[in-house]
Amino acid sequence: MDLREYLALLRKRWLLIVALTTAGVAVAAVYTVLSEPLYRSRVQLFVSTQGASSNSDLLQGQNFTQQRTNTYARIVTSENVLQPVIDELGLPESVRELATHVSAEAPVDTVLLNVYVTDPSNTRAAMIADSVAASFVSFISTLEQPQSGAAALVKVSAVEPAEVPRSPFTPRTKLNLAAGLLAGLLLGVGIAAIREILETRVHGEAELRRVTDSAILGGIAFDKDAPHRPLIVQAGSMSTLAEAFRQLRTNLQFLNVGGDNRAYVITSPGPGEGKSTTAANLSLSLAQAGARVVLIEGDL
Repeated sequence: MDLREYLALLRKRWLLIVALTTAGVAVAAVYTVLSEPLYRSRVQLFVSTQGASSNSDLLQGQNFTQQRTNTYARIVTSENVLQPVIDELGLPESVRELATHVSAEAPVDTVLLNVYVTDPSNTRAAMIADSVAASFVSFISTLEQPQSGAAALVKVSAVEPAEVPRSPFTPRTKLNLAAGLLAGLLLGVGIAAIREILETRVHGEAELRRVTDSAILGGIAFDKDAPHRPLIVQAGSMSTLAEAFRQLRTNLQFLNVGGDNRAYVITSPGPGEGKSTTAANLSLSLAQAGARVVLIEGDL
């Protein structure tokens, strides 16, 4: 399909596309309204190396710290960190349930660790985030403590405490509506394209020219009043219907110049598609031009 065919498809199936696009936006809106608002609070930790006495030691310590930070991001949701938080705040959640609300990330090429906590309550999210940070700092201090009792090589400290978020982190209304709009539009265009590909009916002269190399003798436009006045003598000699049959009559006459073909069969794939009306009106057009016409009913 080229661009012109796609534009024709949009004009032809616009109602389906608009309906599915509207449905996509409606589903996204309902999902947004029914979703429980969640707030997210962040606490930022700084991981440093202690005991560096030279630039070389400092560089090695920094590389070591960056590697350690990536590992620490996975420890934040461990039982050793979250269980003290549950005990301290008296939370009803288990460690596994609380872990689904806690996440951590280590920005690339930094020694920073961002800990995020999501919760339906904004104040509770900030409180849990601070408690997780304190528990994590304490656990890392114990974990990195040498058996000799010397000072720990790695130190973790909070550099940015958690703030109470003012607006929900989810649901994101604008993003959800935009996603629903896009999904509905793509679905509508996709279904319209599939229906067009699977469509076997011919709807117009342009489609007919694509499926056959035979010459088109004429085209009769749709007339909503045809069931009440099907004959051209009822519609009037200056009507569009009468003119269409006159063009068909003329093309048939030129098609038969110098020949003996005087019989024409009018048929269609199924009933109720206009065989009788077409045959009657073509006979009238030929008779009006002075031809002797016999109309024979052959639908047995």
